[in-house]
Amino acid sequence: MPVRFRAEPLVAGVARFVAEAAEDKGTSQPASLGRLIWSFGIPALLGSVACWRTAAAATALLLVLRATRARQVVEEVAVGIEGLGLQLSTRRSGGSIASDFISASSIQDIIIAEAVTFWDVFYYLVVEIKGSERTKVPFQHLRPLGRTF
Repeated sequence: MPVRFRAEPLVAGVARFVAEAAEDKGTSQPASLGRLIWSFGIPALLGSVACWRTAAAATALLLVLRATRARQVVEEVAVGIEGLGLQLSTRRSGGSIASDFISASSIQDIIIAEAVTFWDVFYYLVVEIKGSERTKVPFQHLRPLGRTF
């Protein structure tokens, strides 16, 4: 999935970093496929009793496709506020937004790390929390290109 990354200085001491999914024409395919099934396939099958099972199965499939699509991450934002901390937000295509705030006093370190997989090498950001084994990864779902860090 192509990702656009931008940094926005807001006011003195505050910066916003945004990673968002680029517009992809292939993402609308499940919706158009559903319209195609309902427009042509279902009316053709309505002549028999067995068609109700087919209609129920098609409806269930469309609901699963819509629920899956609603959970896709479309934007991740990290807002750094000097002296206060770091706010991490994730917006999904269904409209839900999840936010997490890490106070500056609980941040031990911020690391830019490199990950190597069988197919890819990419950079990612890690926030270490003081006195804890926990870490936070600001851009978990949408990976900006390495040169943007």
